[in-house]
Amino acid sequence: MTVDDRYLNGIYYDRNGGGSVRIERDEETGGAILINMDGEEQARLGPEEWLEHQEDFMPVPEAAVDDPVGYYERVVETLRRDDHNFDQGFMYADEATEVVERD
Repeated sequence: MTVDDRYLNGIYYDRNGGGSVRIERDEETGGAILINMDGEEQARLGPEEWLEHQEDFMPVPEAAVDDPVGYYERVVETLRRDDHNFDQGFMYADEATEVVERD
């Protein structure tokens, strides 16, 4: 099975690998090429591997990509009020921001 076009746009959180990636189609094999946020190839998945693991890739919300700091702040605020599971947007924002403690 080749990579569906819907995976070729945007950023995805890899629940298995624990990081955010862009996904490209490997035209040679029909599988997937995972590109990390530094633009480096992280891994290649053959068609069978892709079929097995494609559900591990969760789309990162555009709001998190456009404004990681603002998204992070909103999630942290809701965490104070709710028992909230981390979503893929939070995980991306956490990677894309650096939290600094202030006096």
